[in-house]
Amino acid sequence: MSFEKFVSSIVILLFWLWVFIPPTMLFGVGGYWASNNVIFSMVIGSTVGIITSEYIRRKYGLIQFLGRLLSHPDIDGSHKKYNENQ
Repeated sequence: MSFEKFVSSIVILLFWLWVFIPPTMLFGVGGYWASNNVIFSMVIGSTVGIITSEYIRRKYGLIQFLGRLLSHPDIDGSHKKYNENQ
């Protein structure tokens, strides 16, 4: 495995975790609040986090999804160009 492939894999993993953690925490806290059971909240949070992350990865792609979230259209005008091309 080349160094570039290794670094690329690490970056994609970090992006996936970046998309995975917010719904996991949100639904984990909600599950704990609803049941006061740590195991139940971990299962619910992890399941929702995995489903959400995989949906975003398959439908949009992690790099494109996070790039759109983090871009500033008023600075670079990227959203206008993106919407005209599609």
